[in-house]
Amino acid sequence: LRFLAMSIESPDTATKPPHRAAAAPSTPAQRWSFFAVVSLGLLMVGLDNSILYTALPQLTQQLHATDMQQLWIINAYTLVLSGLLLGTGTLGDRIGHRLMFLIGLATFGTASLVAAYSPNAWLLIAGRALLGLGAAIMLPSTLALIRLTFPNEVERNKAIGIWSSVAVVGAAAGPTVGGFLLEHFWWGSVFLINVPIVVLALVLFGGSRIAGVGKGAGRAIREFKEETAGLDKGKDKEAEKDIEAVEADVVKDQSKPTE
Repeated sequence: LRFLAMSIESPDTATKPPHRAAAAPSTPAQRWSFFAVVSLGLLMVGLDNSILYTALPQLTQQLHATDMQQLWIINAYTLVLSGLLLGTGTLGDRIGHRLMFLIGLATFGTASLVAAYSPNAWLLIAGRALLGLGAAIMLPSTLALIRLTFPNEVERNKAIGIWSSVAVVGAAAGPTVGGFLLEHFWWGSVFLINVPIVVLALVLFGGSRIAGVGKGAGRAIREFKEETAGLDKGKDKEAEKDIEAVEADVVKDQSKPTE
């Protein structure tokens, strides 16, 4: 999480161009309600990272999973998530993080249905891998959308702190939530719990309109390159002037008659 925060925040956070703040005119209520929707997606990513531990014995018995299949059921999610994380973040910069977040939500909801109603262990493994894909699409977008939604540094830092807490709480609450669901329902409920959250997030996210959000970070990156290019040109001109001054001094020294 710390690596993601550093990669999204640098380097245009340090430059803080004055025109960037005007890119997202919105009220605090709009920004924080939008952030709440984004946090729902992050909460699901954290929950699914640990919720399956309590359900594993039950689903192993019902699906007759072997030891190898049990390992794949647990690890397929994190394997796909970690493997695709950087690539999906780069893709979000190109096509827009809002679109990527919506795609991730839809993928996550579909994968939850596949995993919940899997008739055998291998289909469950495929569902878990698809869940990892949805999580890999969503996770970089959540932080990028925070960066685009909160132009004010104080609000942005507060949102990033809450963002980190939501991820930790989701992962820590997974076994507890899984145990509660298994006490009242069948093992597929640990996946089906994602479906109403996905539907709610899609409805709220589709209805939210925060100016400047959804255009991706590509424009911000281009602006930063233009700014740094301008700085480099200015530094080159200053260096040329310094070189010319040194050359002039050398010429003067050489032109002086030797005693």
